[in-house]
Formats: sequence, structure tokens, C-alpha cells
Amino acid sequence: MRHSSSSSRLSGLVGFHLRRVSAQSQVELEEVLADLDLRTIHYAVMAAIETSPGGRQREIAGEAKIRPGNLVPLLDQLEKRGFVRRAVDEADRRSVRFSLTAAGQTMLDAIHDRVLGHEDRFFAALEEGEQAALIALLRRIETP
Repeated sequence: MRHSSSSSRLSGLVGFHLRRVSAQSQVELEEVLADLDLRTIHYAVMAAIETSPGGRQREIAGEAKIRPGNLVPLLDQLEKRGFVRRAVDEADRRSVRFSLTAAGQTMLDAIHDRVLGHEDRFFAALEEGEQAALIALLRRIETP
């Protein structure tokens, strides 16, 4: 559905609506996490480590969908707070592996509960089936 008049140019652009909804959700989610002094990117990194326990930096970055170079300061912050542990890979001493600490797992669980609450509120206008359909559609166009 594309409109030709300048006053409605944006209304027919899927990307415009995706960006607006994404930005709004991101702002609200950051507010939900603010008192923990964590951001959504920390959540993504911790979830990636949970998915790939003992993973290397490149694996975690790939799972979290961030550049490996951008991951380093985030891992440093999480390690400093006692949420992440670094260990030298015994098979390849040049490599470092990452895992969540018990405190990190507890924090990740708490963050996840908040994220689920945010999603329930934010997407309340969509029925459960509509939410599942939206996820399926977005996955079809998402870059691996």
C-alpha cells in the first residue's frame, strides 16, 4: 500500500512503521531495566551466553547480533558486576570462553521476567496468534 501524496508518504512504508515501533519498544524497555543499571544490550549478551555456555567472544557476538569489538566493553561491565566469568580455553590457550555466574543467571532470570512483562503490556493490542504471526513474518525478512 503505497501512497503518492507527500502527506502520506510514510504511512505506506513498512520500514518506517517497524522503526517507530522498535524505537518506542526500546525506550520503554530501557525504562523497565533502568533501576538495575542494565540495558537491553546487556540482556542480549547474557542471553547469548546462556544459549552458548562456554562460548567464545565471536560466538556470543553472533548470537547477540552485535560486532565482536562492541562486545568487549559489555563483557567487561558484566564481569565487573559478577554476572559473567572468563576462563582460558584449555584446548587453545589463546582463546577465552565465557559463562554466566550464579548471580548472572539469577539476574538474567529477573531481567527476562521484566522483558516478558514489557512485551505483555506493549503488545496487548495484538492477540497471541497475531503476535506469533508477526514474529514469523519478521523472521522471514530478518538477516541471519
